[in-house]
Amino acid sequence: MVGNIKVLLGLALLLLLVGCTSVGEDYPNLKKYLNGREVILYKSNFCGCCEAYASYLEENGIRVKVVSMENLEELKNRIGIPMTYWSCHTVDFGDFIVEGHVPLRAIEIALRENIDFDVIALPGMPAGSPGMGGVKQGKFEISLLKNGEAVDNILI
Repeated sequence: MVGNIKVLLGLALLLLLVGCTSVGEDYPNLKKYLNGREVILYKSNFCGCCEAYASYLEENGIRVKVVSMENLEELKNRIGIPMTYWSCHTVDFGDFIVEGHVPLRAIEIALRENIDFDVIALPGMPAGSPGMGGVKQGKFEISLLKNGEAVDNILI
């Protein structure tokens, strides 16, 4: 009995550490868009949650190349991501950029609804988002940008 309780407590702790993110969901529009192509995740040299986000992508069938950089700000400025949308990592999906711990479900919705965007962003590092520990507090407001301007939001 005590052994079973320890196992259940361990599983509960693991869910909290992973941030209760869904793994293994089906994302047909995203998978069709990528068609097996690899995405590139740019991160600072010392970020652990960025590696966790890369694992989240891989667990959902997305091939990821992780590139550590000294100066992420330069990359974000070159891409044209306004500072208010910055997070700890930037992922190049080809025709669009994912800034931060954006759930794949948000990307799937944007692609399914055929929204014209070049950046999809979840600013900061909110608890409970993919790759972050902690418990989600309310809905995430995910911004879709085109040429540095917000064009739509997705609440998840």
